[in-house]
Amino acid sequence: MEAPTRALGFALRHGERADAVPEYFSTCELSFDPPLTPKGLEQARAAAEVLRPYCAEFSKEDIRVYSSPLVRCLQTAAQVVVALGLRATHKIHATSQIIEEIIPCHFPKDPLKEGLVATKPHEYITKTYLNGIEFDDTQVKPLSYPEFYSETTQRLADGYCSILQKHERQHSLTVMVTHGRAIEEFNRYYGESVTELCDYCGISGAEKKSPTSPWTLFMSNNNIL
Repeated sequence: MEAPTRALGFALRHGERADAVPEYFSTCELSFDPPLTPKGLEQARAAAEVLRPYCAEFSKEDIRVYSSPLVRCLQTAAQVVVALGLRATHKIHATSQIIEEIIPCHFPKDPLKEGLVATKPHEYITKTYLNGIEFDDTQVKPLSYPEFYSETTQRLADGYCSILQKHERQHSLTVMVTHGRAIEEFNRYYGESVTELCDYCGISGAEKKSPTSPWTLFMSNNNIL
């Protein structure tokens, strides 16, 4: 019997951010790199439950978790790792390929140079925000700041391709924790025009049924297509 070769890729938006809720704004060490609220942490755990049935098809060694290097995304990824029982075996792979558009209206400073991951010790981020879950930031590379809209669109498409192509010829499941605009681009790239913003911790998914088949979108904002 041939080994299974189905590959799944999920783009997951981060949970509710603290700077969007006045009572939690004081928890932000950096206003442009806010953590999750308690509700955001709950949303991340709920997202893990949406992913759980898909993960059941794969061994732990076949599951990988990537994240934007902003702390709200890393926190979301950490909650997923813990909820799915991957704590002992998995690091989060932080990558600048799937960070949101880095423009002054979002970021008064370049977040890849001035954000928490860039300015705080690795151990501090892990203990303060990630429940002790380790992360690898070797894929966090400088980008142009500010970034043009078209540059973001192309970067996100290239980023998704690069991440998914690493594992698409094997039985694998990849989770990529990112941002609302990035989820829109994921949907566009893999087959759907977008009419509304993805909810906090909304999930879109694409499937590659065999090594020779294309990636096709099968889930958008938690809705099966």
